[in-house]
Amino acid sequence: MQQQTGSRIAFCLLFQGRVKGLFSKLCRDFFKQSIHAVVFQRAVIADSLYSINKSMIFSKPDWHSDAYWHHAFGPAPTRNVNYSIKEEPQLWDSFVDYTHRQLEELGTRYGKIDCLWLDGGWVNKDNLDQDIRLGEIVEKLRKGPQPHLIVCDRTVGGIYENIVTPEKQVPEEPLFIPWETCTTVGEKFSFHYTDTFKSGRELVHLLLDVVSKGGNLALNLAPQPDGELPGRAVASLRDMGRWLRMHGEGIYETVIAEPFFERNIKYTKKGKTIYAFYLYEDYARLPLRVHLTVPDKISRVRLMRTGQDIPFEQKENKIILDTETADINTAFYADCFILE
Repeated sequence: MQQQTGSRIAFCLLFQGRVKGLFSKLCRDFFKQSIHAVVFQRAVIADSLYSINKSMIFSKPDWHSDAYWHHAFGPAPTRNVNYSIKEEPQLWDSFVDYTHRQLEELGTRYGKIDCLWLDGGWVNKDNLDQDIRLGEIVEKLRKGPQPHLIVCDRTVGGIYENIVTPEKQVPEEPLFIPWETCTTVGEKFSFHYTDTFKSGRELVHLLLDVVSKGGNLALNLAPQPDGELPGRAVASLRDMGRWLRMHGEGIYETVIAEPFFERNIKYTKKGKTIYAFYLYEDYARLPLRVHLTVPDKISRVRLMRTGQDIPFEQKENKIILDTETADINTAFYADCFILE
């Protein structure tokens, strides 16, 4: 079984928009402008020629809602609802209605939504009866404006966790289900002045680790208080975008390819074409011989970055590339060999 996805990388900008009484008009207008800015302009950071899909991130618990943390029951001892749902069913029903109206607004006022990405997995029927009756609103959206809607009810399982989302980690082995690593460009999900950001090389290597195991990569970046994106993070993302412009063929719309990864080499595949990425550390340097593993006979090998043909020998499922004359003058982060 092969896992395939058209979009292998996503960028997430987090804005706080939930207030009592649904979204405030200010937050709603700002949110809509942000959606239009991201969707209808060129991809500012990745500068990719591939299409942009939209996911809506929604946090199921709402600690600002009196229907979730009600003042009459005192401070909440945990992040869960602070009252007994069995004893206060009407109060919980009001929270469910509040949640459904927000999700309906997200699904009807901002155009096509590809994925509804739900955080707060502890809000579920099996935990303190926190059942928001998700199926009701999801099926309503699917029967109406969002028939194609993918739902990611994180960590809950069941028919509405269409994507598995390990947070800030990458599985050790390939997963043969739809999945993505959700992580941060820096160390934090929210903005911190002292945050440290991943370099362009670290982001590219992270992406290759994820893609070689069949996943997508969702990168979170929080804006500064003035609304600008942190300059150091943007620089790293631009470097990543520069690398993707050269090597996107081996990333987008690919599937996993055995042996998936070995040493510092990551594999992907598209049709009968195999892509073998050789990851560089501090600077670009190829050994005179690069050893690869392939399932079938190979007739041609090219260096993606330059189009240069690379001499090779094949013995059964092993290939030895002769890279002595390979041009690495413009190489950075990782090179890709196209095996045909």
